[in-house]
Amino acid sequence: MDEMNGRPGSLKTPVILESCREQGIPVTTITIGGPARSALSELLDEVAETLDKIKAAARCEYQSDEDDHKKTLIVDWVDEFYTICDQLEAGPEDLSVDGHEYKNKRHQQFVRDMKKAIEDGDLDEELQHYRGRFYYEGPAVSCKDPQEVLSRTKVPCQWDSMGRGVIVYPK
Repeated sequence: MDEMNGRPGSLKTPVILESCREQGIPVTTITIGGPARSALSELLDEVAETLDKIKAAARCEYQSDEDDHKKTLIVDWVDEFYTICDQLEAGPEDLSVDGHEYKNKRHQQFVRDMKKAIEDGDLDEELQHYRGRFYYEGPAVSCKDPQEVLSRTKVPCQWDSMGRGVIVYPK
């Protein structure tokens, strides 16, 4: 990240923190590593980029017939900023199942899709970590009809009939 903007990782960040402490503004610093650090870094870059867009729009001088366009741009960028802030507040997305983290992109997307379907009430089944046939290990959903699961994700899946129902999991 860039040292002139005071963004995390910059040379200016310690100066800002010290200034806050001198003014009596409580400051908490934490160390974040691994995937969480990467996700937070990406979100902070998005926040900074959005703020730059807002600043640029505020400085632009459009002709009077383009004022509506300017207002629309500013409103869109402010909405984008608040979306990013909500993501920051929520923290890194939890894509774990039964304590298992997944690095495979298909597994992550499957978990994301199934958690959304369950949260939205579109799927009554439970997401689980599955150690199955043919050396598969990863996220899965046990159900009666595979179409229940397949219709809620674009991730290519396969399924096994286990005599007690069907288990659906990414290919």
